[in-house]
Amino acid sequence: MAFEFITEALAKQQSEGLLRQRQAVEFASARTLTVAGKRYINFASNDYLGLAHHFDVAELPELHSGSRSSALVTGYLDIHQQ
Repeated sequence: MAFEFITEALAKQQSEGLLRQRQAVEFASARTLTVAGKRYINFASNDYLGLAHHFDVAELPELHSGSRSSALVTGYLDIHQQ
């Protein structure tokens, strides 16, 4: 196989626990995020001015699906998982 080295490298990373996986974020803001019921300080948000939550969620529910960050960092929300 021409690209067997990729499969081998991925298997090695997985066996060493280094394979990245997305974690569904239950809540994210510019300052904090919640994953699996635990609250964390959000150092990875692209919403550094905190402007992403300046809208009425009840009127515009589709805006809540914005990631505010890369999916592999903190941008994979519950709504994306659904």
